Amino acid sequence: MAAQERFGYKKKIEDEVTKMPKMQRTVTEHMNYTWSVSPHVSTVTQVDMSLVAQRRKELMQQFDGKLTFNHLIAHTLVSCLHTNRSFNVSVTAEGEIVHHKDVNLSFAVASADGGLLVPVIRGAHELTLAELATEMNCIAELARTRKLSVDNLRGGTFTLTNVGVFGNLISTPLINQPQVAIMAVGAIKKQAVVIEDNDAEEIAIRPMMYATLTYDHRVNDGSRSGRFFKQFREELESSKKGLHE
Repeated sequence: MAAQERFGYKKKIEDEVTKMPKMQRTVTEHMNYTWSVSPHVSTVTQVDMSLVAQRRKELMQQFDGKLTFNHLIAHTLVSCLHTNRSFNVSVTAEGEIVHHKDVNLSFAVASADGGLLVPVIRGAHELTLAELATEMNCIAELARTRKLSVDNLRGGTFTLTNVGVFGNLISTPLINQPQVAIMAVGAIKKQAVVIEDNDAEEIAIRPMMYATLTYDHRVNDGSRSGRFFKQFREELESSKKGLHE
């Protein structure tokens, strides 16, 4: 028996070489650029989504079952960006800071071929929850079917990406230039958590979600990001703001 056969030698299969798609090359160049110009800092928080889940359940019939957690998260995020404007800005190539009056929400959508597109909803702060959910559903469908126009991808002032679609918990995404921040939310998982009520403590099962805020340290710092994240977390956990119709 030949030595090759005795030791399980197999004929080498030639590696397949394909050309990187133009869209993928463009995204890569953009990500390299954003990493080089923005000092990235990421902060992670955990949010109790109990009241959001309750609110979603109450509204499901009204929305014909087409209301997702992402819609409620996006609406709360837009509310925070409209009242806490330090993250709704962009930086020009000349180093000028542009303070945007409108909240134009970019959100990541997986296309049919597995790539990511980031369409924009302009004037998101003026939309009710129902209007925002409808816009997100319509634009996401255009993204998935590659029917977006170039105009649909321009003018975003802040980006939301949901990495929990595939069960992932935490991500530290790269900023979408010329924006100065991006938020990633993970899968909502039930966990045993300690609940404090005055002097009493108990262990309860709650639907918990990790959220990551990555921001440009040229423009914002830990103090501003902490206040912004605190507002976002409290609005979701109180279910009083950002979840109205």
